[in-house]
Amino acid sequence: MGPSRTLKHFLAAVAALASLASAAPASADYPDRPVSVVVGFPAGGSADPFARLFGQELSKKWGQPVVIENKAGANALIGTNYVAKAPPDGYTLLVALGNHTMNPAMYKGMQFDTSKDFAPIALLALAPNVLVVRDSFPAKNFQEFLQVLKQNPGKYTYASSGNGGTPHLAGVLFSQKTGTSILHVPYKGAAPAIADLMGGTVDMSFATLSSALPQIKAGKIRALAITYDKRVPQLPDVPSLDELGVKGVNIATWYGFLAPAGTPPKVVEKIHADLAEIAARPAVQEQLTTMLGSVIISEGPKQFQQRIDKELAEWDVAIKQAGVSLN
Repeated sequence: MGPSRTLKHFLAAVAALASLASAAPASADYPDRPVSVVVGFPAGGSADPFARLFGQELSKKWGQPVVIENKAGANALIGTNYVAKAPPDGYTLLVALGNHTMNPAMYKGMQFDTSKDFAPIALLALAPNVLVVRDSFPAKNFQEFLQVLKQNPGKYTYASSGNGGTPHLAGVLFSQKTGTSILHVPYKGAAPAIADLMGGTVDMSFATLSSALPQIKAGKIRALAITYDKRVPQLPDVPSLDELGVKGVNIATWYGFLAPAGTPPKVVEKIHADLAEIAARPAVQEQLTTMLGSVIISEGPKQFQQRIDKELAEWDVAIKQAGVSLN
């Protein structure tokens, strides 16, 4: 009996070692082949250059190709669903934007669970929106602007880059928090929305900083407030809505990386560490600030998951209260 027990213990130990050996390469040697980074938006938007910037640097760091795949459509749902269903091995990643937490409240019958079907890796940039008005708008500061809106419910219009994006939902939330009524005019992209704002066809926009900043600097539109809880370095003289007394309209487009749920924690942590090191480089931060109009931010897997869950709950209330649906 003794030798039999000894043999069993020996075989069990061998099996355990074999299991550890087979699992080790998943993290120790990662990546040992090309990595795909999916972007749920077409080339030309802000998500694409963000993905390509980090993809290029990761490729150099890893010595493996990092391939950017644009799988656009349905406000990023097509690309997001693709990654949710991908093998959880670290070789298919998602670049997600802030609408990741807005979509569940606007779309019925989504094929994935935003909170549970992904492993957050890193949030690397956050770009606040800015409230801008046509140059001829009859208000010179935010207090006058708010008074004009309250005295003329339903008279003024705000442009957005399309239904369901941050410029649209910033307007929804702003109206809720201030008790004002402004009419939403969706466009197919930020460029035509800003063009019509400059031309006076619409009155205002809660635009992304990257799309509005050149025209603000050129004096063609006027910035009244940052839709965030503090000022941004690109427009140091423009107050935040929090500062102006309008709390809870902290609208910003964040940019982060996620993997399918079940991706080995060591793989997630390796990707996070490498992304964080790249994002800390001054040259990369300069590109993010210039390209996205972003505020540099760094959140790891745990913080990023907490942000996602918090925003899911907040947007569910705000969007349903406003009756916004994209089905």
